[in-house]
Amino acid sequence: MWSRQKISDSAASSSGPPTTEARQYGSIKPAFAMVAILIGGVFFTWWTVQNTDREMRQDRLAHARLATMAINVERVKALSGTEADLESDDYLRLKEQFAAVRAADPKCRFVYLMGRNEDGSVFFFADSEPAGSEDESPAGQIYEEISDEYLNAFDTVTALVEGPVTDRWGTWVSALVPLVDPDNGELIAMLGTDVDAGNWNQAVAAKAALPAGLFALAGVIAFFYIRLRHSDALIREHQVALNLERDQYQSLVGNIPGATYRCAADDDWTIFFISNQIEQITGYPASDFINNAVRTYESIIHREDAEAVSRSVAEATAAERPYEIEYRICHRNGGTHWVYEKGRCVIDPHGGPECLDGFILDVTERKLAEEHLALAATTDKLTGLPNRTLFLDRLDRRLKQSKRDCSKFAVLFFDFDRFKVVNDSLGHEVGDALLCNIARIFERELRESDTVARFGGDEFVVLLGSLTNDVDAEAKAKRLLEVFADPHSINGHHIVSTASIGLVTNAHAYSSGADMIRDADVAMYRAKANGKGQVATFDFDMRRDAVDRQELEADMRDAISNDQFLLLFQPIIDLSTGQTNGFESLVRWGHPERGMIGPEVFIPIAEETGLIIELGRWVARNAARQIGEWNQGRSDGEHLFVNINLSKRELLDSRICESLVQYRREFALEPQDLRLEITETTIADLRSDLLPMLHKLRDQGFSISMDDFGTGLSSLGALHNYPIDCLKIDKSFILRLDTDRSLLAVVSAITSMTQSLGIPVVAEGIESKETVVALQSIGCRWGQGFFFAEPLPESHVEAYLLDENDHQQTNAA
Repeated sequence: MWSRQKISDSAASSSGPPTTEARQYGSIKPAFAMVAILIGGVFFTWWTVQNTDREMRQDRLAHARLATMAINVERVKALSGTEADLESDDYLRLKEQFAAVRAADPKCRFVYLMGRNEDGSVFFFADSEPAGSEDESPAGQIYEEISDEYLNAFDTVTALVEGPVTDRWGTWVSALVPLVDPDNGELIAMLGTDVDAGNWNQAVAAKAALPAGLFALAGVIAFFYIRLRHSDALIREHQVALNLERDQYQSLVGNIPGATYRCAADDDWTIFFISNQIEQITGYPASDFINNAVRTYESIIHREDAEAVSRSVAEATAAERPYEIEYRICHRNGGTHWVYEKGRCVIDPHGGPECLDGFILDVTERKLAEEHLALAATTDKLTGLPNRTLFLDRLDRRLKQSKRDCSKFAVLFFDFDRFKVVNDSLGHEVGDALLCNIARIFERELRESDTVARFGGDEFVVLLGSLTNDVDAEAKAKRLLEVFADPHSINGHHIVSTASIGLVTNAHAYSSGADMIRDADVAMYRAKANGKGQVATFDFDMRRDAVDRQELEADMRDAISNDQFLLLFQPIIDLSTGQTNGFESLVRWGHPERGMIGPEVFIPIAEETGLIIELGRWVARNAARQIGEWNQGRSDGEHLFVNINLSKRELLDSRICESLVQYRREFALEPQDLRLEITETTIADLRSDLLPMLHKLRDQGFSISMDDFGTGLSSLGALHNYPIDCLKIDKSFILRLDTDRSLLAVVSAITSMTQSLGIPVVAEGIESKETVVALQSIGCRWGQGFFFAEPLPESHVEAYLLDENDHQQTNAA
């Protein structure tokens, strides 16, 4: 025994891991080689980059010198370098030569000729860009970004390659070559050619990539060589570490947060060993449990959990598999704690159970957190009401119960009107307080058998748990409508937020609560469509309409990008002359399967989904582009205008004003060329929340028309309160002028009072000559309608304007 131990110790000594000094010495040479390779690679890569850059600069100078040979010096000498050259033949020919030079050199972006004034400023003779283009530098334009290197090239009459340099055109590498008078050798101008710096840097990097990659590969190889040299030493060090871990095991057991144990695999679970942590978990010392000296561990298990724990351990032991259980124990301080236990049965050599090994961990804090999370997962944080998850659970249970006892119940889906307006105008704090007020009213008005939940935003859903008949549900819904019609008093604001309610009962054969909520939601949208503040009871026609609406919504998301929308223009006529002064732009949807769809169908969908923002920008930009093209082509110099319709949703977009100004600038429109139409109901509903946006639009020069006047609740006396420049009388008045002459007095009063306020009037829906005469008799000057022209596609408008012009010339003759 002794000799074996001696040999073992000797072997360990001879084959043990090398010392730290030996390992460091063995790694010096390969490390030095790797560093040398990397330094050499960096230097060689730097040299390649510098050499490549130098060669490319020489190449650019050669191209620039070749370009000077193609220039007619006499033509340059004939130029003055001022705006007077712009129309000269020499200037235009020179630009053509520069364009040819740029076209012959694929790397070249700009070619230009610059001269120097007596005051030392540098100006352009000409460049290669098309006349009038954004990038052109016309004759006489001063080059403000001139560098000292450029000025020195002028002074010394030397060639120069400079860059990269950034100016208002971009970042460039520029080659500058003097153009000298062959007669006297004096400097006439400097010819410059510019190359994009991005392409320049890419070309330099491409030539440096190969050497850099080779040296990087050499560095990687050297790295792995060093790592292999260390591997043997690391393996021996790991063996030493394993031995240390074995020695430390017992001490680590005493430091883990749970208690480890070994006990008998019998009915008494006689404990052989249990670590001292058991006292932190139970309040009792480990000595109480060892050999069941004072008490058995089973005696402190909660009586409601004891049987389940015994069964779980017995089943796992019989199946020779580990067991995991969570249960409650009675702590020494009288409280109840949750513990997690995991263990396994150790099998003896004869195949029978020898003992149980495991550990016990206090999980009381986790269980409390889980209970809190479970409550949070089923409760709306803001209002404290049940959320969608809990409501669906209760609804599914009620649905199953009703199938057993044939009882009646109903679901009400609430959407509160004007909630978004409250949020946007008064702030989210007031909006949140409004939602909490609504929740408390629900709790006050509903019975214990009912459930109300907040689904998100301003949507609440009510389960009327017990009904005698379907009439009870509708009566309860109407009662709640009356309650919510009363104003809320919040932070000094009196807020009225009526509700739209969708109602569905279990009279239909529903298989799930989710289906009932879906149909109640559908009915709610029908209630909103009926005028808000309404109750709508679900029927299957609503579901078909909802499916059809969803299909249209899905199609509409791709309609703009697929160019399916069509812009039409209806002329607005001066009734005194019959001349067209402008147009109203109208949008139609050319659906690939359903054909032409009117705005009354797709505009509500666009507003609800937010697609109205994208669609509105498309309409505004295309209308601005079209009116710009028409006005450019008019020989009489008189500008036409175009009206675009804005919805309330668009006015809520803070970027609407900037977008309209951008379109006007993009297509070089005068302020009066692009005008806005907003319906009477929208303007009247704006009150104070969006009036600043209307004033902002007017401050930017946009004329605002109140559209469809007479369909809302505005009075003539209140017109001065709104920032409007024109009033358009709704066609429902104009269409009946021929049959109901009493309306003429109404329209006459509107026209007279509006014009007295300095607001012009446009009559919509004119369809007969008699209507035109009647309107002329009361002083209404403007009108539009099918009598003059139907809405026209842009391709027909020019022909319409030509016909109108020919007709007027014929009448004048």
